[in-house]
Amino acid sequence: MNLPESFIHYVWEKGLAGQQFILDTGDDCRILKPGKRGNRDGPDFENTEVIINKQHLAGNAEIHLSSSDWFRHGHHTDPAYDKTILHIVLKNDAIICNKDGCLIPSIVLPADEIMQLYENYSEKSLFSMGKLHCSEYISAVDPEFFMNYVAIQAKDRFIRKSARINTLLEQNNYDWPETAWKTIAWAYGLTQNTVPMEWLSNTISWKNLCRAGNVFSVEAILLGQAGFLDKDLPAENGYLCALKQEYAHWKNLFSLTAIDVNVWKYNPVRPSAMPETRLAQIAALVSQIPDLFSEITAAKTKKDFYRILRQPVSGFWKSHCRPQTERKSSSTGKTGKTSADLIIINAIVPLLIAFSEYTGNRSYENTAWHLLKNIAPEQNKIIDIFVRNAGIKVCNAFESQGLIGLFDKLCSSNNCMACPVMNELVRTTGHD
Repeated sequence: MNLPESFIHYVWEKGLAGQQFILDTGDDCRILKPGKRGNRDGPDFENTEVIINKQHLAGNAEIHLSSSDWFRHGHHTDPAYDKTILHIVLKNDAIICNKDGCLIPSIVLPADEIMQLYENYSEKSLFSMGKLHCSEYISAVDPEFFMNYVAIQAKDRFIRKSARINTLLEQNNYDWPETAWKTIAWAYGLTQNTVPMEWLSNTISWKNLCRAGNVFSVEAILLGQAGFLDKDLPAENGYLCALKQEYAHWKNLFSLTAIDVNVWKYNPVRPSAMPETRLAQIAALVSQIPDLFSEITAAKTKKDFYRILRQPVSGFWKSHCRPQTERKSSSTGKTGKTSADLIIINAIVPLLIAFSEYTGNRSYENTAWHLLKNIAPEQNKIIDIFVRNAGIKVCNAFESQGLIGLFDKLCSSNNCMACPVMNELVRTTGHD
């Protein structure tokens, strides 16, 4: 039986191989967080946290069947892999390093044990089957009981999301506008580029962005801080050259340092979601809604939040999705409704819940729940499992977030015995 590398990703993500290891260097290594899955343009896992010989490290982790795959895939010359702190393999046949020659330690997993895990899971796991164990029987559960449990999972999920806001708020000295800026910038990354967006937002304060004021200056700052204006630009592209000149002024005034341009992901990203387009959309938001946090807390309906988030971009970005790539057809360049919904789910709602807790004013939390129940459910692989395989009808984002919470907490690890839905199935079918 051939073992796919994707299964090692699964083993790593779920901690099935343990948390304590001896590295190929002989050092002790304890895994604090395996990290979040990356994408095709960079390391397999981002924001990994480990302790190696009592030193706390954070960075990225890469997974291969063999260590030598690191070189075969060209990672040793790719700047996107410079923040890799750990390599996870089954076969250790090479010493690896990044493009600067720095050694990257490896965890060598026991191949026989991993293969046994794969044989067990290939027959019965959600990982290989793409379905729920209870999918054939879940229709026997009282729909009200099931959706009540989904509601509990949704609220738990957003309590965890709001906890991240509280941590960020503390880091920002309880400055709510600054916290809102960093949260919304992160959300504009929409999975593929959340980490670069977070890094960028940490390089320029909301106060300084608002000082720039007009959309051209804000575009220059954001594109410059993202690293897109550091490279040589074609002289015939007057707009980009003007942006670069404008950025030089603000860079000097605010003592700015750009992030590495190589961290941005383009695959798989639709033209309308290219990093440069997202930054142009943020620039439009900043220039048109300078009192952003007050607008957020005053808004009540989905329409109100669309008005805030869906600002038309400047003229250049109506015809370009990247600095040197024209759109096939003219566009307003506004943040799409689906993207706006995701920003509401991942940033606005957690902000409102955290602010509600901070002020003791429950109206903000009520607005958050009302918003979720009036937004269409997300379309992704997890929701598809519930809809296609289990026949669950998902009506709104509150329900889809609850299902994602249920999946992450129990279904993904096949922890059926801890699931009240399975317990209800056993109870009800036991009386047939």
